[in-house]
Amino acid sequence: MDVLAPILFGIVLAAIVASAVFLMLRNRRRDDSYRHDSGPELAELARQRGWTYQAEETGYADRFTGFPFSQTARNRISRDLLHGVVAGREFTCLLYTPTPLTVGERKTYSRYYRVFTVRLAREVPTLQVTPTKKDVRPRGDEDFAATVLNPTLRAAVHARGLPLRFEGDLLLTWYEQKGPFGKSDVDAGLAYLTEVAGLLPADLGRPTVP
Repeated sequence: MDVLAPILFGIVLAAIVASAVFLMLRNRRRDDSYRHDSGPELAELARQRGWTYQAEETGYADRFTGFPFSQTARNRISRDLLHGVVAGREFTCLLYTPTPLTVGERKTYSRYYRVFTVRLAREVPTLQVTPTKKDVRPRGDEDFAATVLNPTLRAAVHARGLPLRFEGDLLLTWYEQKGPFGKSDVDAGLAYLTEVAGLLPADLGRPTVP
């Protein structure tokens, strides 16, 4: 046994190291496959449509308090920011990677979230609406939820399968990006939010830009 002990220890140690290397490489490959340089295409899209494009901005994301935005970090970095007007509504589209990483995630593992916002006609209580298998689940101000969650809006959110959050004077949605991102993705995200905004009470969801 005295002779075998060092051998067994070496085998176990080698297995641990091999597993760690495998996980690191797997996460790195996943990270590389999810990260795409969408900047040139988005910059050109902004030029064509009279929007503005910023490759990177510090602090814009600090105004948000809910997922996917980090809860404690400040001076958070947003990337690929598009600002403009669509259907009479000011909007922003951005790329956000949570930092610090969610508890339990490895440091070599990153998530990329595309976030869309449109400006509402006034500030409102915070309310998050999450699609479920059969309906939607609101979390936040109950009186406000009763005011805005009419059957048509609930059906639209359920059909699209993307969450919503009312925060300040903004309505936002997000999803994890797992592939290329371009013009059609921008249009789809903005179409979803403008559809939902059009289903809100008139004093809240009306266009604010002539």
